[in-house]
Amino acid sequence: MNAIVAIHPYKAHGMWVFDDAAVGLSQEPFVSGADDIIERMAAAIDNAENGFTLLFSPRPFPGFQLELDWRRADLSGN
Repeated sequence: MNAIVAIHPYKAHGMWVFDDAAVGLSQEPFVSGADDIIERMAAAIDNAENGFTLLFSPRPFPGFQLELDWRRADLSGN
């Protein structure tokens, strides 16, 4: 089973958002704080605000560039 997920973030109305037609999402904003992470990750990508592919997984995979550590649950999220 493939555990790598691909999304295609882009900027709309000054926020990083993504679409997922499979579940009816369009211009869905990321949770608080994720914008800051995406902004840093996308800094070296030309025209990132127009969209780029972001791969992520619960486990490291060949070629990964960033690893985030889970700290704790907070309110209804992590």
